Amino acid sequence: MTSLILHAGFPKCGSTSIFNAMVAQLPALRARGVRVFNRDLDLPEDPAQLQPPLWPLQQAMESPEAGVAFQARLRGQITAAGPDETLVLSSENLADLRAPARLFAGLDRACDVTVVAYIRPQIDWIPSAWKQWDLKDGLTLEASVQRHLRVNQPNYLRIMRAWRAALPGARIRLRPFLPRRMVRGQPAYDFFALFDWPAGAAAVFTEASNPSVDFALMHFMMRHHDVFFDSRHDARFAHRLTRALPPAYQRPNARMLSADQARRIRDHFLNENFALASGFLDDEDPEHFVMAEFGQIPEGLAYGEMSEAQILRRAHRILSEVFDLPGQDRPLALALRARLMDDAIA
Repeated sequence: MTSLILHAGFPKCGSTSIFNAMVAQLPALRARGVRVFNRDLDLPEDPAQLQPPLWPLQQAMESPEAGVAFQARLRGQITAAGPDETLVLSSENLADLRAPARLFAGLDRACDVTVVAYIRPQIDWIPSAWKQWDLKDGLTLEASVQRHLRVNQPNYLRIMRAWRAALPGARIRLRPFLPRRMVRGQPAYDFFALFDWPAGAAAVFTEASNPSVDFALMHFMMRHHDVFFDSRHDARFAHRLTRALPPAYQRPNARMLSADQARRIRDHFLNENFALASGFLDDEDPEHFVMAEFGQIPEGLAYGEMSEAQILRRAHRILSEVFDLPGQDRPLALALRARLMDDAIA
C-alpha cells in the first residue's frame, strides 16, 4: 500500500530545515522510493521545482471549491503511486487547526498515513517568536509573553488532537524539537529516519536558522521598529545587521526570559505538555520528560530583568564600536538604517 507522510510543521520547529534537506536530497530520496509534493501537488524529479505548497493549502482551507480540487488532486496522486512508494506532503500550514478535518479526513482508509510534527518547548518558542515577529511590531518581550499566554500559542495539543480525530487509523509521530532528542541533533536527520536514512551518513544537511544578534540590539530594534521594518515579516534589515556584526554580537549574549516569565510560561502549558507527553510522545515517564525538557527554569541575570537604561547603553556602545555612528536613540536608528540599507553596501 502507498504510504503518505504528512509533516505538520509547527512554526519555529525545524520545518524550513526539513524541507530544504528534501530539496537537497531529492534524487537520493526518489532512488529510495520517496517522492515529495511541490506547490502544485506535483511530484517533481528536479529539485529546482520543489517548493512548499503553502498557498495551495491555504486556498484549500479557505475556499470549498479549492478544497474539493485539492482533495481530488491529492487522492489522484496517491492512486497513481506505486504500492511501495512513499509520498511526502510537508508544510507549516498543515499545523493549521482547519487542515486535518477539512482536507484529510478519511484519507487513512485510502493509504498508509503517518502524521509527523515537532514541538519546541514553549519557554524557547515564545522568545524566538518575539525575536522573529513581535519585536517588529514594537512589542516588548513581556508584552509578547502575555499575548502568547492569552491566546495559548503555540497550541500544540489542540492541533495534534485534531489530526488524531480526522485520521484515527494514522500513526501520529510527535517529536521534541530538542537536539539531544533528535537523530544527530538535527530535525532533518531525525525526519529522514522515517526513510531509513543511514544515521552515519555524511553531514549533508545544513541547519536553517533565523538571524540572531545581541540582546541589546534586539531591544534597540524593538524600540525603533518603525525605522527598521515595514512589517512583522520584513527580515531584510535584521539579515543585513547580522552579516555586518562581528561574531561576538551574532548571538543573544544573555538569557532572554526572566525567571518569572519562564515560570509563568511553564505553569500555563504544564497540563497541556503532560497531555502531549502521555498521549503522543513515546516516553516511558511523561512527567519526568515534561519537567526535564519543557519545564526547566533558567538561572542568572536575564534580558527581561535588566533596566531600559542599562540595555540602551550597551546597544549604543556596540553600534558606536562596530559602525562608528554618532548620536543616540532615533537619530542613531536612522543613521544605522541608512548605513545598512544602502544598496551599494548591501
